[in-house]
Amino acid sequence: MGNLSNITQFLERTLSTVEQIRFFVFIQLQNWKVGEGKKSPFGCCCLFLKLNWKKVKIKVKINELMRKPRFGLKTRRIFKTIKQLLLLIIFLTIITSWSSIKGHLQNISLFSTRDSTIHPEYEEGPILDIQRLRCYHWYSTCNVLWHDGILWQRIKKDLSDEKLYALESTQYYDSYIYVKTLSANMDTLSPNIPNGSPHTLKRISEIAMSRDPTIIPMQVIRDVNKLFKSSDSSMFHTHVFHQSGDEHDPVYSDNHAHNKNKDIDVHDDNSHMNGYQFLQQIWSWLLAISDSHDDDLSLMGEDWKYRGSGIWCKYENGVEMEPMIVNKLEIYLGSSFQEFRHNWKEIIHEYKTERDERDVSLPISITRQIGRGTKTDPDKIILIEKETEKKFGLMTAFGFKILQVSDLHYKCSDESISNLKEFQTNNFIKKVILREFPNLIVITGDILDGTNCVDYQTCIMKLVQPFINFEIPYLIMLGTSDYSRYASRESILQFIRTLPYCINKLSQNVNDTNVMIPIYNKYNDDDKVNDPYIMIYGVDSFNPIDNTKMKNEGSVKWDYGLAFRSLPIPEYRPEGMFPIVGQYNEKSSLTFEEFANNDDSVDADDGGDGRWIGANKLQDFLISENVQVLSCGHEHSNDCCLQSKNKMWLCYDGSSGMDVARLENIHASVRLFEVDTNAGEITSWKRNSNSIDNVYDYQYIYKKN
Repeated sequence: MGNLSNITQFLERTLSTVEQIRFFVFIQLQNWKVGEGKKSPFGCCCLFLKLNWKKVKIKVKINELMRKPRFGLKTRRIFKTIKQLLLLIIFLTIITSWSSIKGHLQNISLFSTRDSTIHPEYEEGPILDIQRLRCYHWYSTCNVLWHDGILWQRIKKDLSDEKLYALESTQYYDSYIYVKTLSANMDTLSPNIPNGSPHTLKRISEIAMSRDPTIIPMQVIRDVNKLFKSSDSSMFHTHVFHQSGDEHDPVYSDNHAHNKNKDIDVHDDNSHMNGYQFLQQIWSWLLAISDSHDDDLSLMGEDWKYRGSGIWCKYENGVEMEPMIVNKLEIYLGSSFQEFRHNWKEIIHEYKTERDERDVSLPISITRQIGRGTKTDPDKIILIEKETEKKFGLMTAFGFKILQVSDLHYKCSDESISNLKEFQTNNFIKKVILREFPNLIVITGDILDGTNCVDYQTCIMKLVQPFINFEIPYLIMLGTSDYSRYASRESILQFIRTLPYCINKLSQNVNDTNVMIPIYNKYNDDDKVNDPYIMIYGVDSFNPIDNTKMKNEGSVKWDYGLAFRSLPIPEYRPEGMFPIVGQYNEKSSLTFEEFANNDDSVDADDGGDGRWIGANKLQDFLISENVQVLSCGHEHSNDCCLQSKNKMWLCYDGSSGMDVARLENIHASVRLFEVDTNAGEITSWKRNSNSIDNVYDYQYIYKKN
């Protein structure tokens, strides 16, 4: 039986087809009959196969299917060759792309062992390089990225939804503008700095950007035109420019024979090529891949270098002791943005972003500031020293004029009608300024249009553009619609305080707009400053006044006082008969929640000492401070002044925006106040957009005895 089992296993392994089995069974059965029934071991095996034919047939069929070659020998050799080539390509791809793979791994685990606050987004400071980089959705953060062994910082935009300011947004990644700074890469760049001096690293002195990577920006072309008019010998050096339009592989090259004795240039990586870079160049050459590392234009001893994605940079020449360099970049969303600040210039205007149609898409404008190091020009606000005490004040000769603007409701969207209305509003304000030449401008709230406004910074910049152009100081009060879906109130206030000529920076509390603005006389013959004769109060509508900071405790008493606020106080709804000048259409009850919450009675920490002054007690406080008029906004169809107790006037500005809902036949308007020290009086009048050359509702607010 053992021999029979072995023979059966042998047959099952060797018989490959059913036809062969049938043939052998037939022959063995015939031999069995001829042998007069002698049962040899082999014959017994054949009988076993016959009795178990179905079972063996199934097993043999399975073996046949498994062992039968599906392709010919030639086909199998071709497949084997293709397989080997694929393995080779995968291997070479891993080798040439190792830097990219390593970057992905670094960015995925960037902050797993690193505190994200150590390297925040870029806000200001000298820049060594700038690129457009992709941040893939599987990265741990887009605030900073590791790229080519360097930490790159994204330009900060204070909006909660970062996709809003992505240059490109896809299913897998978003593209942003990133910069390389020495402060974020001190550990990486320090070994390459001779004697540890950071001044050997060339910083960017100018940036230009084009919408199409295949087009050279006009600023670069203008420099080329200057070159043709120059006898500079660098004109005859080799200038290489190959515009490839590569968007995400930045360029490092230096082909300048005239720059042999320069210090180490961190932008020249060809002299420090590693094995991976060498192999990558060989592989690119074999596959005839265009290399953008030659995108370089040398001009007049300075470098314009192409950084990919239409970005061009010029670096400091190393000759000046304190060269003008780029020290700040900002991003603004929306249409009709204009850069008007001193030492600022737009890099690109209203760049159309690439994103899904379902996402919010607004054009992006990028602007830069240049200065000597980190120094910037001082504001118009003058620091005045009086004896040992420092005070802020505005210098004036005799009269002082204030322009009040209110309720503009800017959206700064892509809607053509809204943009037209906002342009008309700004044009109206400019015309008023040219006719009145005010010394101070006060905006009493509702600059933004709430949730309809995406980028609050663009809207605020649009409003203050004429103020900065004319170098007029201004004060901004926030109203009920001055908020954003993508930013906090604190962020809005912080941005306002950074604007040039803005007096909000004088506020002692960064989280409100409560401020005192003393107006001083000119210097006397002995070069001493007189005591303030005008005091202007900015009163926050959502935070109480701390009278320990805004109350006059000294012996100095000013002759004239004016206060401004966004929301009206309860006294704006007087009863009975009262003097009034102007239109008084909105008379609904004032039930604002802040009336109760701003009073000292609800403050648990003041001990009932009356430290905090809210809306219900504001008028009494202002009267005690010798304030003769309080003016507000908020109610679009009210532009009157009504007289209250102690002959104090409570005024409205109306509404200054063209795209604001108001009653029929009421036009956008502004209010003006003038303090005439010669006549000893305060007067007020208005102008509107329908008849800007005419003043109306001229009235006396206060006459000094």
